[in-house]
This record gives sequence, structure tokens and C-alpha cells, in this order.
Amino acid sequence: RVYLPARRLRLEGVEPTDLLHPPTDRAEAEAARAATARVVGHLLSMADSYYESATHGMRHIPARCRGAILVAARVYGAIGHELRARGCDALAGRTILTTPQRLRWTARALAEVASPRVLGLSASATHDATLHVHLHDLPGANPQAMRAHQPTPEILLAAGE
Repeated sequence: RVYLPARRLRLEGVEPTDLLHPPTDRAEAEAARAATARVVGHLLSMADSYYESATHGMRHIPARCRGAILVAARVYGAIGHELRARGCDALAGRTILTTPQRLRWTARALAEVASPRVLGLSASATHDATLHVHLHDLPGANPQAMRAHQPTPEILLAAGE
């Protein structure tokens, strides 16, 4: 299975099937691997933006759910940082955290639950409406909120569309 967006791969000159059946030519295979790493790097940067936005929005999540959500966000974010540290080469194998790393990120996230930002005791950051560009046509998206934040061509370009 390929979990990377086919459209983004094709923009980099890679067919999703190339990831399942790599080219036999070494130069072509290396070019596909480098292009895939660029796609992964771009997606990791996007994910960082969503994680940051989610942290600011955590004050709106029911208190009893915040810890679990923050732990998941921090652990998955750390996996992304590990993947970035190895050059975004997702084709090199699974990226995992050691047990001590997972425990550290879990402890940090649980401590963060009591932070003023998560509790809503500090000023809220200005929300970045461009993060909604990719959500506008999904089931359950708030149509009124989406109309209020209709993506302009500039926003679409900034979002990589």
C-alpha cells in the first residue's frame, strides 16, 4: 500500500506504483527515492502546522480527552521528527521511537495538559484559516465556517495546491 498522496508524488515525477515496484535502473530508483523524500518532507512540514494549530485549539476539547490527544500528537510528531532526521526517507523502513523516547514524549504531553495555553488561560493564537483548505469538501465539514474562510487563489498556492 502507498499512503502518500498520488497527486503529490506525480508532481514530483513518481508514480505510486513505482513505490511498490521500484525501477530496476539504479539512477531511476534513486531519483524516485529522492522525490519521495521531498513529498514526505513537505507532508511533515504540513503536519507540524496542524500539530501547532491543534495545540492552540486544545482548550476547546473536553478536559478529560486532552491528555490522550496530546500524547498521540506528541508521539506521532516525534516519529515525524525522527523521519526528518533520517532525510525523510520513508522507504528505508519503519520509523519508530524507543520505549524511553515514547515515555518521555508521553510525560511531556501529560505535563502540557496543565499548561496555560492548553487550559485556555493564555491568549489564544490567531487561527490560520489556510489549514482548512483541504477540508472544505469533506463530510462533516462545517459549511458555514467554510464559507467564512473560502480559500483564495493565494491561500491555495500557499497550501501547495
